[in-house]
Amino acid sequence: FKPSILEITLFVLNRSKLNFEKRSDPQEVTRALNTMVYQGYAEEGINGIIEGNWDYVFQSEFNGLKTEEPLFWTGSADVLEKYYKNNGTKIGFGQCWVFTGVLISMLRALGIPSRPVTVGFSGVALDNDLKIDYEEKNGELVYPDKNNFIWNFHVWVQASMQRLDMGTRYAGWQEVDPTYAKGPVSHRSIYESEINSTDLAYFYAAINADEASWNNGTLLRINTNSFIVTPNITENEDIFITRSFKPEEGTNEERLHYLNATRSLGVEVLFLKQRRKRSIKNKAEDYLLINPIEPVSIGDPLSFVITMKNPTLKTLVFRLSLKVNSVFNNLTVAHVIRNSTTTHTINSKQNVDFYEKIEFPEYKSKLVSSKTLSINAIIEGNGETFSFDTQMITFLTPHIKLEYLRNYKGECEHGESSISDSVGDQNYKKHDNATQIAIKVFLENRVSFALNNARISMEGIRCDRKVYNMGRIQANEEIGRTLCITCKRSSAIKESIVASLISDELDDVKGHTSIGLLQ
Repeated sequence: FKPSILEITLFVLNRSKLNFEKRSDPQEVTRALNTMVYQGYAEEGINGIIEGNWDYVFQSEFNGLKTEEPLFWTGSADVLEKYYKNNGTKIGFGQCWVFTGVLISMLRALGIPSRPVTVGFSGVALDNDLKIDYEEKNGELVYPDKNNFIWNFHVWVQASMQRLDMGTRYAGWQEVDPTYAKGPVSHRSIYESEINSTDLAYFYAAINADEASWNNGTLLRINTNSFIVTPNITENEDIFITRSFKPEEGTNEERLHYLNATRSLGVEVLFLKQRRKRSIKNKAEDYLLINPIEPVSIGDPLSFVITMKNPTLKTLVFRLSLKVNSVFNNLTVAHVIRNSTTTHTINSKQNVDFYEKIEFPEYKSKLVSSKTLSINAIIEGNGETFSFDTQMITFLTPHIKLEYLRNYKGECEHGESSISDSVGDQNYKKHDNATQIAIKVFLENRVSFALNNARISMEGIRCDRKVYNMGRIQANEEIGRTLCITCKRSSAIKESIVASLISDELDDVKGHTSIGLLQ
């Protein structure tokens, strides 16, 4: 850790007004820091550390300070130092992964083991009924209740601690979410379906809420398809930990797990059984299927196949409505990319494939930062909805390749610091252990379109964050620039460098490299 992080963490604790007698309890400390990351204590006039922004319109200043886009942060130290240097003024901007990183940095500085957890297709059911309803209207998914929706993905913190209030059975991993200031709650409570508080209901809904889609009062299908991962500390890959939260989807064990959760929370079980019974009667796959879509790199055309089926003994006339939208991370519509309706006659027991293709110019200007499209298809006939299907496709972005140039003596770009002086370690750059290293930067997968106003953020475990202005990157250019960064030597800690590139057209372009010991 940078020397400043512990100092800043104590500053945050003091601003939280947590009583000193409670600071020996890791649960109380974690709850206070969790609240301070984003939400703060508004009723007491205490702001959080960093403001959230999910609109993807990022003003250049917030509270009089220059802002960063959430995807451009490459670590938590700059977030905390900027907040501290400006005397606790809330800075901009972050989203769930930024909030998570900030909380983990503070917890680890205090000796509380913690790690990030990413939940794919994470539910939000803030009315605590463990269900998420949405309606199909004109080829779009509409959430009638703004308190209930699905995140494309969501990130929170697991922190390990004793539970002095609950006993050793509930010690170990605790779930903590700085986005909604929920937790800590015991991981065991979720695994055992012991859902007896609003915070536990929030986390259970995130990993196992029933997601029901309706059309004019008819239940089209029920789906729960979240997956949960955490980084592997020894390898560059994720560990799937879904089974540590809940049984496998589609099993009786999973249904019992869900029903036990609803009963412990006091949700009406009869209604839930009716939902399940009706969902069995209405199978979306009987008449319509959007076939699995292969990964697509941004800039390439998107191709997919819709299969219409007639399982009956008579010829049917179907009206196929197709709508392709770009969506935000909470799966609400950003822009309509394609909206079409066609009529088809399908013979008895016949399956017919329809091939669709969306070229890059058609979606280029309509993508938002999630880079995700929602493909929705519905078939109707004689005033009746036969079937509905939807798929999400997230475009692949290029990667940055970082090459460590050992003993490099040539020219390099030095970049700019977003914070003029490191807090608590002002002599860092003049320190005897400081050294300058050079990193060659390439675009591993070139893109077929130009990137304007490109910038790279780069930092390391013991290297100050720098921002490098790259200007315009031409189509199919590999970049090939040499960047210098100042690091602190260590005979015990292996250095690792991470980088992030954003531009007017593209963000979330990441890269990293391990360079070993800097001695």
